[in-house]
Amino acid sequence: MPAEEQAPLATKRSRKCCSCKAKINVGDMSLAFHRHRSPSGRCNYIEESIYGDEVPLATWYMCETCGDLYFSLDELGFCCDISESLAAQIKEYRAEESIHRRAA
Repeated sequence: MPAEEQAPLATKRSRKCCSCKAKINVGDMSLAFHRHRSPSGRCNYIEESIYGDEVPLATWYMCETCGDLYFSLDELGFCCDISESLAAQIKEYRAEESIHRRAA
């Protein structure tokens, strides 16, 4: 689940954007996605006893440009894969949409 709004990157080191893979320097505007998963595997009872129902995963960060795209797509109701380039997904959608318009 992403943060409500973008904020300056407040980590000790720079991070890479999970979408476009651009470098995000400390202090640059970014969007944080705090991730988790359900306990799994044959030792799930151990994970459950340590973490409860949600095992934390590494936080993903998105640069300001991709964060803006993400919020726009989310507002329009689009489902997108944040681990792939949002700009490339929009380009692919536009190409498919133009094919459907020509066919109609």
